[in-house]
Amino acid sequence: MATLMRQIMPWSGVIGAGAGWYVSQQAAANLVFADCGSGQWWSVTLIGLLGLALVIGGGLLSYRSWRRETQGSDTQCFIGLLGLMVAGVLGFPVLMQTIAGFMVPGCLS
Repeated sequence: MATLMRQIMPWSGVIGAGAGWYVSQQAAANLVFADCGSGQWWSVTLIGLLGLALVIGGGLLSYRSWRRETQGSDTQCFIGLLGLMVAGVLGFPVLMQTIAGFMVPGCLS
């Protein structure tokens, strides 16, 4: 089991960041239209924070794997660094979408 976790852990940044971005984009976009009349901005913010938690958690696991594998396999080291970079890149749109939940009203009609 420990060997399997060691092989999967470098990929957690790619998987976690992608999942966080997907959750933030799809759920928040649907909530804006579903809660249009109620004006509940906190629901979009909560979904954004959940997406950020997935991105940051995956990025931290990839970082941990990258730092641990610097003396080990080059492939595992590369995947860990790739996962860290993907989490950094995908964390930005999730953060901007979360901030936009504060500023943009749910309905513009």
